[in-house]
Amino acid sequence: IPYPNGTDPCKNYPIGFTAWAQKPSVELQKLRLIVDADPLGAPGVAGSDFMALLGTEATPGLQALVQSLWPTFPGATQPIFANRNYAATNYDDVDPLTAHYVCDPSVTGQCLEGGGVPYMWIAQTGFQRYHGGLMADVTDILAKYGGYVGADFASLTPYYALDRLAASNPDALDRAASTLQPILRALADNTTRLHGLKFNSTPYEGKPKYTLRDAMNNKAVVTYLVAALSKGSAITHIPEDATAAFQRLLQIMSLQLDATLAYYKYNPLYRGKSPDEIVPGVVFQTLAPLIFAVTIGIDFYSIADPNRQVYNGSASAVSPFVSLPDAALESGFKSLGEMEYAKL
Repeated sequence: IPYPNGTDPCKNYPIGFTAWAQKPSVELQKLRLIVDADPLGAPGVAGSDFMALLGTEATPGLQALVQSLWPTFPGATQPIFANRNYAATNYDDVDPLTAHYVCDPSVTGQCLEGGGVPYMWIAQTGFQRYHGGLMADVTDILAKYGGYVGADFASLTPYYALDRLAASNPDALDRAASTLQPILRALADNTTRLHGLKFNSTPYEGKPKYTLRDAMNNKAVVTYLVAALSKGSAITHIPEDATAAFQRLLQIMSLQLDATLAYYKYNPLYRGKSPDEIVPGVVFQTLAPLIFAVTIGIDFYSIADPNRQVYNGSASAVSPFVSLPDAALESGFKSLGEMEYAKL
């Protein structure tokens, strides 16, 4: 449907859950948990399937609950947890009742407690093909600033591919479904687990404040991606030069995260405090969202799709999909580079 410039088609022409939230068929106060899985059907890194879970930062206890229920059978897709604010400029269908909830008594009646409904947004990062490579400009960021950490993304070739009907990886989709089914079944069969969950809209108010929990999650993501890429291009389909660039960047990110985690672990001022209550300093606040760019960026260098096309970006490093201004991105990469030289 054509829509005027400057308007948001998701809001002006709502479909799916966005439309349902405007005219709900049940009392919104009865909703205990919203699970949005979009998109699924891509491994993230071939040979090491993972799915990102965003949004648990707004519901204390939800991440721990999901982790306790996560299947451990061989071949299960692995979870990585990420802050919804890393993808703040990306619209999600459940936003009207979560991150972007605005109380309207004429629609919802009584306002939702805590400013929203507990939720998690589950996504698999096959963005070379998703929406025809719409987010390929994230590789411009890597190309422009990778040199600060000795990662030569500028000489690499990123790709995009058309988003054809039923173009998801059926094996990856089956593994994702097999992984999620027992979790959702456990939650549905014993809803008492959900009764104590309370949404807290604070993470979405004002400038994001990333917590030590986010640092712990980012460290887990970095560790997982390093191991995944270490399997080699024959399995990952990521060329060796691209693998080397990502490994370089990830190893320096790991170093910075180790320093942050060690400081708060051994500093007596923070002893006994929950990681959800500790807000690390400006270096981590600047660097935290970069994990988003790295995680989705890997797939753009995959050579698995024979129908892929070369992406020729502007190298402006101004991406609407990474919620950092250009100056902050440059500062973040410089900080990582300084961290590496400090180690030497």
